[in-house]
Parts: sequence; structure tokens; C-alpha cells
Amino acid sequence: MEEYFFIDKNKQQQGPIAAYQFAQFGVTRDTKVWKQGMSDWQTVGSLPGLSGFLPSTPSGYNQTSAKSLDISSLFIIIWLGVLVFTTIFRVVIQGVVDEWYSPPTAYILVFMGILRDLCIILVVLAIKNKVLKIIGIAVGSPLVMYFLYDNIRWMFQLGW
Repeated sequence: MEEYFFIDKNKQQQGPIAAYQFAQFGVTRDTKVWKQGMSDWQTVGSLPGLSGFLPSTPSGYNQTSAKSLDISSLFIIIWLGVLVFTTIFRVVIQGVVDEWYSPPTAYILVFMGILRDLCIILVVLAIKNKVLKIIGIAVGSPLVMYFLYDNIRWMFQLGW
């Protein structure tokens, strides 16, 4: 089995290692490797047959997109969590409290509704595509304003 020396991130020579160990040692397509019989160091990506030993990464992957993906996922998870929590809370309150539509229970339900409605903004912020984000803002903003208006109107009808 052929063994390769490689230059690590700190510009230090490491190895020898077998090609199947590339992922374990953080070897990438841009890592320079050398083995006995090669005239000079070459990148793994330029050597036929070695790319199969590298961990697969999505095309266009970079640290920035990974960070954005994490933030977008977090926004969606928060929105879903708030949506589920407020829905369950509303169903439980309406089932347990006889006069759930009167204060102070109604105020709590209104507050939960406002929280749920404001979280729609997180979904819009999670959209990556600029055109879709603009559409999301154009559709989501009036929707959120209507939901907020409806909750606040209901609160004033209760006599707050």
C-alpha cells in the first residue's frame, strides 16, 4: 500500500499515511502530498485516483454558508418551537379554564398570539434567496401586522 507524506495546516510535513487515512488527518483537495517516486509535491486534487479518499463536501461549500445555514436553521427551529408551544398552550388553556375568553387568561392568550405572530419574521429572515426574501417581506409584513392588529383589537374588546 502506498503511503503519502503531506503538508498540514501549520506548514509542517506529516506522515507517512495511507490514502484511506486522509479524512482522519484533515487532508483536503488543496493539501500538498508526496510519495516515493514523485518528483515534487502536488495537491491531492491534481492526482488521479486520490479524490475518492477525501471526505465529500457539497459544491460551493464554505465557512460563511455553513454559518448562515446554522442561523437560518436556528430561526426556523425557534419559530416552529414557538408555534408548537403557543398552540399547545392555547388548546390546554381553552380546555382547562372555563372562562378562558375573559381577563386575565385572555390577556395571556393574546400575548402568546402576539409572540407567535412576531416569530413569522424569523421565517422571512431565514430565506437565503434575495428575491424570495423580498417576496417574503412583502407578504409576511402585512400578514404579521394584520395578526398583531387582530390580537390587539381583541384585547381592547376585552376591556383592557
